[in-house]
Amino acid sequence: MFTALPDLAAGVISLIILTVLRRLKDALLCERKEIRPKVNKILKKTKWLLSISGNCIVFILGCASAYALRESGHNILQITGEVEGGLPDFRNPWLIGLNTTSSEVLTDPTDAAPVNWPRPELPQNIETTTTFDIIKGKNDSGETSTPNAIHVIKSLDIGVIMLPLVSLLQHLAIAKFYAGSRTVDASQEMAALGLSQILGSFIGSFPVTASFSRSAVNNSSGVRTPFGGVITGLIILLACAVLSPALAFIPRSVLSAVIIFCMIFTIDIKLPFFLAKNKNIDLIPYMATFILGIFHSVEVGLLAGTLVHSLIVVYLGTRLSIKTTENEEYIVIRPNKGLFYPAIEDLRSCLNSHAETGKPVILDLTSVLTDVDFTSSKILVATLAAMEKSGSKVAVVADFNVRRILKKVSA
Repeated sequence: MFTALPDLAAGVISLIILTVLRRLKDALLCERKEIRPKVNKILKKTKWLLSISGNCIVFILGCASAYALRESGHNILQITGEVEGGLPDFRNPWLIGLNTTSSEVLTDPTDAAPVNWPRPELPQNIETTTTFDIIKGKNDSGETSTPNAIHVIKSLDIGVIMLPLVSLLQHLAIAKFYAGSRTVDASQEMAALGLSQILGSFIGSFPVTASFSRSAVNNSSGVRTPFGGVITGLIILLACAVLSPALAFIPRSVLSAVIIFCMIFTIDIKLPFFLAKNKNIDLIPYMATFILGIFHSVEVGLLAGTLVHSLIVVYLGTRLSIKTTENEEYIVIRPNKGLFYPAIEDLRSCLNSHAETGKPVILDLTSVLTDVDFTSSKILVATLAAMEKSGSKVAVVADFNVRRILKKVSA
């Protein structure tokens, strides 16, 4: 392990420039009362433009610096390397050779390292095995076959399920984060995401989803509407067709600095303390997502957090709170929500315990509406029948739909 000081310096300088440019639009620099209002307006717009263009400015400065250093013979910055240019061909998804799986993939880290740096020792004799080569259409036994969609699905294995699930969860999570108080139409988002996946598969695109880092970069650049995606797409097409040679000179440290700077402002440091003090049950999925996202991957953290939160929602949704009102003549039992199988046992225990007092029992189900499942209905009817058989008086007050369900179950 070693620290690349030139890359460290480039990253720190990039962070400083980004910070200065971010604060530039709010600063009163060069704005004076004695200056004409029109000039002040031009200065303000100029500062605003420089502020929202901070990411682009840093990339241009980084590319220019890396190119100048390499031309002068000082190969001290790690760059992204050659980017394949041109637009992709339109073909069947299973004919695009991007799904070859290997047991281990090795890239030489010395390729991007400056010549004067210490070079790490590489492991020798690493064997790789290909389960299916989509380009050649060969399987493990060496037999040639026609590549098709089934081969692609087999090569992805469990990823066929995990990939769209993670893509959808990440997309909706980011959309809701940046939507603020506005409503997010989940159906519309899923339709757009699915259509993008289908069309993108014919040109060999990466799986389409939202990205925390790219969304943060867009937000910090001043993007406020979905039309920003159109501009981004046009710039990417232009970059693929024309600017690919220039992209090779982007320093990795500068690229990392931009991503770190944009992401740092999406972190709410006060949130875990607020949850611990006011809503500690929500701290469980938060910590599961945070820990697994840091030490494993963002995708696994997101899935784990979603699963834990879903279990909590199911638990709270089936946890019945029963309000009991008792006077000298009768007892009123009122559940606060729908009757589902995990919650009916609490209601049955409550009914049986109050039946032993000998007072008439009134079961108020007006808050249940139609939220009662078949199993809960059968158990409730059986409990009421047993209470009447033992001599207890019980009356049920319920909505028409609930009464109809109970009558059909008891028939």
